[in-house]
Amino acid sequence: MQKAGALVALSAGMSDRQVNRAVQGFARFGYAAKGVVYLVIGVLALSAALGSGRTGDSHEAMNVLRDKPFGKLIIGIIGAGLFAYALWRLYSGIANPEGDSFGARLGYVGTGLINLGLGVEGLRIALLNSAGNGGNQAPHWTAEAMSKPMGRWLVIGAGIGIAAYGVWQLTRAARSKLDDQLRLGELEPHTRNLVHRLARVGLAARGLVFGMIGWFVLKAGLEHDPSKARDLGASIEAFRTPPFGIWLLVSVGGGLLLYGFYNLVRARYRVIHA
Repeated sequence: MQKAGALVALSAGMSDRQVNRAVQGFARFGYAAKGVVYLVIGVLALSAALGSGRTGDSHEAMNVLRDKPFGKLIIGIIGAGLFAYALWRLYSGIANPEGDSFGARLGYVGTGLINLGLGVEGLRIALLNSAGNGGNQAPHWTAEAMSKPMGRWLVIGAGIGIAAYGVWQLTRAARSKLDDQLRLGELEPHTRNLVHRLARVGLAARGLVFGMIGWFVLKAGLEHDPSKARDLGASIEAFRTPPFGIWLLVSVGGGLLLYGFYNLVRARYRVIHA
C-alpha cells in the first residue's frame, strides 16, 4: 500500500503525458510477465496430464525456468514484470483511473499485493540463486490463519471470496465486451474473432481453477482441517479425477496456456487509462 501511495504521490508532480507513459509501461510489462508465467503453468499441467511431470503454480513455474539456459536472467525479468504488474494493480485500486466499482478496486489491491510478493520472490531467485517456495503452501497458511482469533471464519470467508472470484472470471469469459478492453481494430475481423474466442477460453479455465481453490479453502474452514486447502498447482492437479481426469487436466492446462496468450495480447493491445 505504501508503494502504491508513493506512486500516486509521485504522479501528482508529473505531467499527464508522463503519468500516462509510466502507467502504460508498468501495465504492459506486467501483463507480459504474467502471460509468460501462465504459459509455463499451462505447460506444467499438460505435462502432468501426459505423465511427465507435476502441476505447479507461479512459484513452481519460476523454479522450472530457473534451471533453463539464462534461467536466472529470465526469472529476474519476470520478477521485475510482476513487480510492475503489482504497482499497476495497486495504482488502479487506489487512484481508480478507469472508474471501477469499489469491489473491483478492492480486488485490484489484493491482486497487487499477491503479485508484489511474487515479484519479490522472482528477484530473490534471480539474484540469490535460491529455489522458490515449491509444493502446496496452502495448508501452512490456512493453519496460520486458523490459529488466530476468528481464524476459522476468516478461512471460510476467504474460500467464499476466492470461489466468487472464480465465478466472476467465468462471467467475464461469457459476457465481457473484449473490444472495450482491447484495441484490436488493426487486426482482420477473422483474426480478431479468433483472439476473442481464445481469450474467453483462457478466462474460463482460470475461473474454473480459482473456483476449485475456493472450494478447497472453504472445505478446510468448514471441516476445521488446514490440510484440505490447496493452492493453484494442487487445485489444478485435482482435475485429474476418474473417469475423465486426464482429459479434464488437458483441457484446463490448454485453457491456462490460452490465458497466458491472452495476457500477452493485453500487453500489446490493452486499453490503459492513467
